[in-house]
This record gives sequence, C-alpha cells and structure tokens, in this order.
Amino acid sequence: MCDESPITALHQIVSTWHCIRSGSRGGRREAYISTQYSPTCEKARVPLTHEHPRRARRTQEPPRQGPRPTLRLIGRVREHHAFVRLGREGTRIRRSALWCSWCPDPDSTATSVAFAIGRAYGPAVARNRLRRRLRSILRELDRTELLPPILLLIGSRPQQIELTFDQVRHEMVALIQQIRSQLAQVESRPVQLPAHGFRA
Repeated sequence: MCDESPITALHQIVSTWHCIRSGSRGGRREAYISTQYSPTCEKARVPLTHEHPRRARRTQEPPRQGPRPTLRLIGRVREHHAFVRLGREGTRIRRSALWCSWCPDPDSTATSVAFAIGRAYGPAVARNRLRRRLRSILRELDRTELLPPILLLIGSRPQQIELTFDQVRHEMVALIQQIRSQLAQVESRPVQLPAHGFRA
C-alpha cells in the first residue's frame, strides 16, 4: 500500500473549502471534511517467480556445419629482387590478348602478382579497369582452387577494342592452367646430385 502525496491532500482540502465559501451567503456554515482519503496509486505489481523480465532476445541460430572457407590474400610483387628473378628465371607464356611471366616462390605460401599494362592497351581508365578485373578473377580462381606459390607478372597486348570481362577471364584461366601444367613438370623432375670422383 503506497501513501498519497501530502501536497495532493492539501489541494483537495483547499478546493473543498473554496466550494463551501462560495455557496454560503451571510451565514457561516461548517462542513465536514474527511481526513481519510482513498489511495489513488495502484498496488505494486509483484512478478511471478516463473516470469522472466521482459527484454530483447536474439534469435538463436543453429551452428554452421562444415569447414570454414580458406581465406588467403593474393600478394603484390613490390621488391626489386623479385622483378629481377622474374626477368632472369621467369617462364613466359603468351596468349592472344594477355601474357605472363612466372617463377616458383618457395619462400611464400601464396601467389604474388604484378601487372605490366602499357599505354598501348588504351587510356588510363581502361588500364585500371583491366587491373581490377584481373585481381577479381585471380581471387575467384584462388577460392575455387588455391593458386600455387609463385611470382606472377601479367601483361597485355595492344588491343583495338577493350576486352570484356568474359574475354579477360577466358585468357586468365588458360594462363593459370598452363602455369599449373608447367609447375607440375618442374616438380616431377628428379633431383640430380653432383657426382663425386673417388681416387684409388
């Protein structure tokens, strides 16, 4: 049970007194004012023992099944010695629209890429668009099947008409297939140890 505010009770008494005075003319009248008042506030609501407080709940999702996808970033060729290796040890592959030079990179676990797209391909807008498409295609191929750890330099041949995305993807898929085939041949070669002569 909660008590009514003293200010509220005082307002009720004053308003009743004004009503009595306005209704009396000349004579003095007395009125009985009850000092007891009924509580206007409601009883405090006590929650049940089995009732939980209301609050926002997140929908519980079932755990995902299966292995998580492997995320690997394709690096960029930045060091000078890497470009020197590509120039000396790189294997060149030519296509109708693209070419590449690659060499194994045993010190890395991912593919490192650089681009050699000259002005003969087209204006700067077209060259930047080709680089973005090549990066997107390489990420897609790496998600499908991890690319080998190699240094890769990709270039373009002069084109009268800018290549479409499908044409670039077709050329890039063919280059990667040839790289995998050549890399498998290199790895399958037996290691030849130097022969040591023995003196009698």
